[in-house]
Amino acid sequence: MSEVVHDDLFKEAAVLSGDITPVTISVTGTIIGGGGSGIRKYAGPYEATPNPHEDVVLETAGKRMTDDVTVRKIPYWETSNTKGLTVYIGGND
Repeated sequence: MSEVVHDDLFKEAAVLSGDITPVTISVTGTIIGGGGSGIRKYAGPYEATPNPHEDVVLETAGKRMTDDVTVRKIPYWETSNTKGLTVYIGGND
């Protein structure tokens, strides 16, 4: 494959002169999700099923996770009848 050079990109080129001076900066704070070495590993479940009576909380805040979280579906069926549609939510799949 040949390389295409666009000469028109360089028509407005300028010459810079001078010295490059190194700059030192100081940063403070907490790195979240960096290399992961200082972050605790999440040891809880990676699957959750919604509960109609209470929240389901996976204690993942500030922890390093190794897999995706899967939220299981709630079983749902529809049945048509002479009066319309009956919907079933929950139960066994």
